[in-house]
Amino acid sequence: MQQPEPEVEVDRAFRVPVVSGRWVWTANPSSGRVALIDAKTFAVTTALAGAGPTYLAALPARDGGSRGPRALVINSVSEDATLLSADDSGEVEPTLTLAVHQGANAWAVTPDGRFAIAWTDASAAEKPDPSEGFQDITVLDLETEPALSKRLSVGFRPARVFMADDNRYAYLVTDAGIDVVDLLSEDGPIVERELELSLDPANDTAKRDVSMTPDGKLAFVRREGASHVTVVDVEQGMFKDIALPGVVTDLDLSADASMAVAIIRQPTLAAEPSAAGAGQGGQAGQAGETGAVGGSEGGDAGVEMGGGGGLDSGVEGGGAAGEGGAGPGPMLGERSMAVLLPAAGILDNPDDFAAVEIDELFGSVELGAQGATALLYSNGVSSSHLTLLQLAAEQNFAHRTVDLKLPIFSAVSAPDGAHAIVLLRPPAGSQKPGAFAVVPIVKDLPAKIQGTRALTVPADSNLKDAAMVAIDDTRALVTVSDSASSTHVAYLVRMPELRVDSVELASAPLEQASGIVRDANQAFVAQQHPEGRITFIDLDSGEQHTLTGFELSTEVAQ
Repeated sequence: MQQPEPEVEVDRAFRVPVVSGRWVWTANPSSGRVALIDAKTFAVTTALAGAGPTYLAALPARDGGSRGPRALVINSVSEDATLLSADDSGEVEPTLTLAVHQGANAWAVTPDGRFAIAWTDASAAEKPDPSEGFQDITVLDLETEPALSKRLSVGFRPARVFMADDNRYAYLVTDAGIDVVDLLSEDGPIVERELELSLDPANDTAKRDVSMTPDGKLAFVRREGASHVTVVDVEQGMFKDIALPGVVTDLDLSADASMAVAIIRQPTLAAEPSAAGAGQGGQAGQAGETGAVGGSEGGDAGVEMGGGGGLDSGVEGGGAAGEGGAGPGPMLGERSMAVLLPAAGILDNPDDFAAVEIDELFGSVELGAQGATALLYSNGVSSSHLTLLQLAAEQNFAHRTVDLKLPIFSAVSAPDGAHAIVLLRPPAGSQKPGAFAVVPIVKDLPAKIQGTRALTVPADSNLKDAAMVAIDDTRALVTVSDSASSTHVAYLVRMPELRVDSVELASAPLEQASGIVRDANQAFVAQQHPEGRITFIDLDSGEQHTLTGFELSTEVAQ
């Protein structure tokens, strides 16, 4: 069997432009201007920010959306941030400038838009010095009089920032653990505490993947090469390691935060005891090895439920194989496992989870906004199989596998969960440099395979070369580019028809600079141009509208 490579995590974070209702904000570091474009009328207004406006964040709508849009931009040269506000007509003015720390390149904003945290994402820095920890953050309070800018220090190299839906706490995932920032303390924003994620944090150096529930109460942690998932009770400051039957290669949290799905690419016969043991909350329970209690409609998936008794209980720890269940089956090789960890009660009952084994080799999971169907695939091996797993227990974890003919690199689900866009890697000798698939999820219909005129998958480990994907419930935009051949194409996808039309772009698209403006029924691609260029594409007709020169207020429509 082919020796699998590690799964590749694909970051889909968009920096610029950003969407706010029917409006699109875009920044030009060279001119010092920020432009606001009405995607319905294509009217453009600009305003001067600071020196080198680069990193944008749209702020939530105020007063039910009756007031104009607002945005924050980090000015990377002047090392400050500008608050830009617009009225209903789109006229923009800078209303506030606050200091931020040197090197800030990312934003996190509370749901109500009062607080914004400027921080430094080390993964976006080029060849960072080993001594640079990027530990400074700047908290902006936009509602105090006067507005507040406060610098704080957190753990070494923060990697993610979560804002709780109560608008009070921020959580920064760092090399050391999770730092809790109280935004509303009596002393103003402060770093309240740091949560350790193991009993031996000084030696806990494995790469981590952390997901948090929107209320900030629970965190799920996967470590590279580890056969357990750490569940953190943030309020109580405790954690438990949930031992699983194999190395966890990916972890995702459902949109409603009701469950985490852990993937084991090559499960073993039984869960190994966790080396880290239990956290401050007490001894961690171990996963009980049980018999299968059901099978999917495909007939080749066994469903195991953690069932008390611990590791030494063996098969007696659970019920016998149910009718239609396949039993354990082969433990290594072309067989993988999805483990469903319920958020409610997992800390009290750490062996209460469902483990679904399927006769396919997968190591990555994509849940999408709905979280009703898990998309299972692998980019660590050359596999063209995408497995669609129903996560509801009442559906007996039914699944089906789709052969997409070409090796899979990544998948993204539409918000409604009805379709997915999957980036593919054509084999050597193909006349098409790239390809993607449009996959129906809810209906059992054939996928649409579309070859592209430029790469959809990075040629090496530089993920910046991958295609850009923007997706809504019924439309998607896949943008590819090859500067060497001056090939720049956006593919407009209509669902459920699975119709794909190509749109030529006049210049190279900017990195991570495409999206969908639902309120205006438009897609857009911002492109390289010294005076600003952006192409809008009508999601129904495919009609293009390109604006060039709006940085100099010389709008040109093509």
